[in-house]
Amino acid sequence: MLPPVDDRERLALEAIRQALRMDPDEIKDVRARHGIGADAVDELGHFYELKMASSAQIPNEVTLTRAQADRAQDDPDFFLAVVSGLEAGTGDLHVRFIFDPLTRLALRIKGEVTLTGVRDAEALEYVFRPRLKPGLPATRAEARKEH
Repeated sequence: MLPPVDDRERLALEAIRQALRMDPDEIKDVRARHGIGADAVDELGHFYELKMASSAQIPNEVTLTRAQADRAQDDPDFFLAVVSGLEAGTGDLHVRFIFDPLTRLALRIKGEVTLTGVRDAEALEYVFRPRLKPGLPATRAEARKEH
């Protein structure tokens, strides 16, 4: 069963924290603050835009709002964080970080910015085995850098 959107967003942010090995006070949820162009910021000033998929497969396209695209363009410490596998029973939970996504991904612009090639871009990805869900990762994750 698919959790409500707020729960999925909370679970996705927790997966990002686990992948980065950060405590809640080290990476803050800033989704409620409009116009920032990111969903989270860490204590070093790195911004993270969170995109999520309930299915096990990482989506190959994500769409950024104008504020998110501006933040990605203007901030050298911007990461696109794509989380998939949030629905119980879909397989592994994946957290994929793409640094400088406007350079690493193909762009398609139609008012919003759609980035393609998410699955193929060089990224740091963490995979959490299904036994660690639904409360999200306990401690064990496999990290791999692709490309």
